[in-house]
Amino acid sequence: MTARELLLYISHRHGGEWTAMMRAIKAKETVSSQEVTDFASTHKRNYITLLDPEYPESLKEIVQPPLVLYYKGNLDLIRDMNRSVTLVGSRDCTSYGLARSREIAEGLAQKGVTVVSGLAKGIDAAAIKGAVDRGKAVGVLGNGLDYYYPAENRLLQEEVAEKGLLLSEYPDGVKPEKRHFPDRNRILAGLSCLTLLGGSKSHSGTLITAGFALDFGRDVACLPYRADEDSGNNLLIQTGACLVQNTEDVLDLMPAFKQKKK
Repeated sequence: MTARELLLYISHRHGGEWTAMMRAIKAKETVSSQEVTDFASTHKRNYITLLDPEYPESLKEIVQPPLVLYYKGNLDLIRDMNRSVTLVGSRDCTSYGLARSREIAEGLAQKGVTVVSGLAKGIDAAAIKGAVDRGKAVGVLGNGLDYYYPAENRLLQEEVAEKGLLLSEYPDGVKPEKRHFPDRNRILAGLSCLTLLGGSKSHSGTLITAGFALDFGRDVACLPYRADEDSGNNLLIQTGACLVQNTEDVLDLMPAFKQKKK
């Protein structure tokens, strides 16, 4: 039994719940070595653990780094956080937010930037759609990779798995639950040097992702909205977030591209 196999086993036993997994590890939860080894040998889903060399350095720096990540697709997309942007936003969004988010994501992908987002409807889906054809989309789920949530994005999720990368800390069989998504947001923020909000309300869950990014010492940027709209983006800009209007504005904030301009 290896430590890697043990983490996989514990992840399945506790449904990928970080707190429960850590509690089990600290308590030295009793397991059968043979059962752990047998489980690992029959497990079909691709995965990496915190102990593996392929595990992204960017996630080692965050609070509660996922102990196991399940994936479909190209892990190279998350090797360099300085060439990644997390682009997220509200499900209930404007046509302006949708169009600008997709346009910026497409422009970033054309420049070789990885675009990280969820697969929720609204801004997240727009961002993924903008980057997926260039093979630069990373979708982070709040459920097992065998679930499609929301169902309307099933084809998009399959396209990301084929052309980009799907990630989740939850093993197969774990259904989407409301409490998973705030935890998922720490991974979204952790994978990139910059989190860009394509649109958010003043009490939007999207602001949780921005909060994680700030806690991790990463930059936050926002598209501006009209002054008479309920805009979490405008509130963040007022308190110091960078205002961006296009792809070039985003690239100007990224260390990898700042260096090229010098």
